[in-house]
Amino acid sequence: MRRRSAARFLLLILVLLACLPLAGCSTEPVYYSEEEIVSYIRSVYGPDYRLTQRSSYEDDTEEKNLVYVYQFENSDGMSFSVSTYSYHIGIDATTTAFYSKGITDDYAQRRIAFKEAEIRAVLEGSPFVWDFSQANSGIDLGVEDYLQLPQAAQLVAELDRAVDMEGDFRDTTYTSNDAWVYLYLKPTPGMEDPDSEGESWQSNYRYRLMAVSLTRGGEEQRLDGEDLAWRLQWNLADEVKTGRMPYYDLPDQFLYQYPAGYLRVEGLAPEPEHQYGFRFDLNSRKYWISSLDPCQDYEEFPYNYSDRGAFAALVEALGGSYQCTEDGSEWTIREDTWTATLLLDQEHNFQNLLVTRNGQTLILDEPDGRNNGTVSGRAFTLEDLEQLLGVTVEVDQYSATARLLLE
Repeated sequence: MRRRSAARFLLLILVLLACLPLAGCSTEPVYYSEEEIVSYIRSVYGPDYRLTQRSSYEDDTEEKNLVYVYQFENSDGMSFSVSTYSYHIGIDATTTAFYSKGITDDYAQRRIAFKEAEIRAVLEGSPFVWDFSQANSGIDLGVEDYLQLPQAAQLVAELDRAVDMEGDFRDTTYTSNDAWVYLYLKPTPGMEDPDSEGESWQSNYRYRLMAVSLTRGGEEQRLDGEDLAWRLQWNLADEVKTGRMPYYDLPDQFLYQYPAGYLRVEGLAPEPEHQYGFRFDLNSRKYWISSLDPCQDYEEFPYNYSDRGAFAALVEALGGSYQCTEDGSEWTIREDTWTATLLLDQEHNFQNLLVTRNGQTLILDEPDGRNNGTVSGRAFTLEDLEQLLGVTVEVDQYSATARLLLE
């Protein structure tokens, strides 16, 4: 215990020493300057907004530190405020005497209020129960029947264009609150949550199917109604099948037309100590398996990770053999032999993986961000795994399982 406390204390000292030279880290309250605030507005919301008012107030901390508020307005009359404040740095649940500066704005709330007429024009006449509030930057949308979800998705896409959120945060470290549409689905009669008796289903978090963030950045970024409808229906089917939302009695024809969120690999003999499974990704609409490293399982590898050896064990469970060196690996299953070679940059950082089968290079799906900078963090699709092992993956959506069948 003493050693752990000493280590935490040393970490605290090192972090604070590193913090001192950095901008925004002080033993006195610190704030973003007016110049930085104006630069923030121009970089995120564009040049049309001008500074119209300055004010300040005391926060609710014991120190009663000031919060500085800057009001901006554009030529259309849309206005919102940006606040900069000072807060104590916390490290490992310990509050320090050092301050850092923060920034926030109320753009989303103000945008909802500014676009009230446009929002009402979209919502009025729709078959859905709805409400919206400037306070929580959100629009509640109550759907009474799951068959209405495609229509609700199209409505959300219309709301996205009606609110027309501004702001481009791709090239800035600042963040802002978002505006949301919260979709609720009425439970099947007799299947209501017993703890929700007397509560309205239209704003009950237990029946919230999805919170959809309204987009920013122009027409090309706006929501697509058909894509959102698919995501809503997939999410509902997955929540019901996994028992996370046991409030709906839905037909199997609906539930099982959508892929299971997770497939457990079964049927390996002897059963390896590692657990294997595929997760469904909504963006690529593919199944991916992670923590399956074909190239760093050699004994002298200096770093450890929780699933080390998982790929080798999978090869051996299929009756194959596996060997690995510092530069790559080789494995054989039946009459086929694979090689995997690490592709590194000049600083020896992992870039990609070159895999061959019987001398022919395999084309694998790009991880698209599913990579922590090492080959052990690279994810593979279900189709990738079929190529890497010479198997066919047989999927049973009803049991949410997958079996690896040798070709």
